[in-house]
Amino acid sequence: MVLSPTCPGCLRGVSIVAAATREVETTNVSLLVLWTAMRPGDCASAAAGASAAFDSASGFSHFWEEDGWPISTALRPILGLGGYDPTKSAWDVYLFYGPGPTWVGLGPPTPAEWAHPIQPDPGVGDRLTFATVARWLDGG
Repeated sequence: MVLSPTCPGCLRGVSIVAAATREVETTNVSLLVLWTAMRPGDCASAAAGASAAFDSASGFSHFWEEDGWPISTALRPILGLGGYDPTKSAWDVYLFYGPGPTWVGLGPPTPAEWAHPIQPDPGVGDRLTFATVARWLDGG
């Protein structure tokens, strides 16, 4: 997940992922949250506060993205959201990786599937819903 720690929609999205993870009861999932500065007030301490809402026992690991958006800008072309642009970031996105992908080099691996709540719909990825995340977790 690539999220802003002060974005209400992002916090709702990560709550959907947490709820689906509890419902499906899978133990073979790692949940990685990359908090990034997209809105006024976004900073490492805001990310730490947002992270606290999601218990580490539920499989969440939290990271803060460096200045310059090295990861979230690299995701844009991978997700079909436009070419690489250092002034634009892919955020409020939820990526699913099955077993096996390895991060090699500077760019993140291509996810098996991904979802978003973006309006207007960009025409790529799935709409983020509980059912979408549950399907990913259930292997289907």
